[in-house]
Amino acid sequence: TIGAKRLVRSAPVKAQYVKITVATDTSAYTYNGANTAPKGSVPMLAEVGIYKAAEGFSLGSGAPDGMEVIDERDPAFTFSSGWNDESGPQFPIEQTGKWCNAGASFTVKFTGSKIYLVGTTDPNHGKANVSIDGGTATSIDTYAVSRSLGQTIYTSPDLEHGEHTLTLTATTKAIGIDGAYVINNGGVGMIGIENAKYTMNEDETMEINLVRVGGSKGSVTVLVSPNPGSAVQGDYDTELIQEITFAEGETQKTAQVRTKRNTNATGDQYFTVELSSDMADVILGFNTVARITILDTETHGGG
Repeated sequence: TIGAKRLVRSAPVKAQYVKITVATDTSAYTYNGANTAPKGSVPMLAEVGIYKAAEGFSLGSGAPDGMEVIDERDPAFTFSSGWNDESGPQFPIEQTGKWCNAGASFTVKFTGSKIYLVGTTDPNHGKANVSIDGGTATSIDTYAVSRSLGQTIYTSPDLEHGEHTLTLTATTKAIGIDGAYVINNGGVGMIGIENAKYTMNEDETMEINLVRVGGSKGSVTVLVSPNPGSAVQGDYDTELIQEITFAEGETQKTAQVRTKRNTNATGDQYFTVELSSDMADVILGFNTVARITILDTETHGGG
């Protein structure tokens, strides 16, 4: 919807096409004060533009780009009685959610190879049983010392790509649900860095793990690149850019990071490594950037 000073935000999406529908009301046309819509008149577009909002302005869902996001209001969800609607900007998926007490349940139908349930952890929330396609139920616990929304409360095992049904039943206390994230790229899967933080000494080489979840169909290539933080060129190997290929069936690979010896007392410094890929069907996971802290030799009593 376009209007003066009207901003309609959404989470980032990947698309192949954009459809623009122009609806006209011919009765609104006037000519010399009379309602005389010219026969065969057509709206004319001078320009069409597509823009990606700056980070911080776009409405983030929390899901990696390329994952399917299912809001709890989507018809894919079917809720039993006992669920209550919630809304507000604090909810990460379309700003809505639902909560229930023990005994209530829902199902969600999805197509893909892995699903993540997104909901609320809270001091007054409790356990639930979750099953996929009627299989053995897994117990999850959504209790937390403080309330937090937009949390991953359940992660499924890797599944065969296809149609699946997830069932959740609250068993002890309240449960809050915002929606679900689904890996739905034909079993290719999602690649990420295993950990978000690492620590290294100066003049050291370390391997970090890359993991592929939600399928391993086909060959996938990612780029691992170091980027500056407080650490600069003399602190780490800025040219160690690696192309890592996962062959079909491979779910783990390693990449190297390398620090240098800086004889100045700089204190601990950090840099980052980041995943990227130009392959259209690749989803890069929740951890695409890892922070590497370099322990300063002089500060920690070495050298």
